[in-house]
Amino acid sequence: MYSRLLFTLLLVWWASSSIAQSTYTLSGSVRDSASGQPIVRAAVVLDYEKSTKGTHTDSQGHFAITTQPGQHIVVVRSLGYVPFRTTLYLR
Repeated sequence: MYSRLLFTLLLVWWASSSIAQSTYTLSGSVRDSASGQPIVRAAVVLDYEKSTKGTHTDSQGHFAITTQPGQHIVVVRSLGYVPFRTTLYLR
């Protein structure tokens, strides 16, 4: 049975310049909203223009994904939790 806890998804991003186009590193941590404890091995998936990139959180709940500017849908999933979904616009 899935609990109704929500993910607290802390997102931090910054741009690093490249010659042709800027890239962004989307990073943050996934934590249980009730206890504040990190969610280990949560799947973090980034959908962008019909391509998908993904990673898992580490032992501290941290993750990082490199991507291009544009509109992105971020989905975070972990067993026992309701999936978290949000849309980001990177310029």
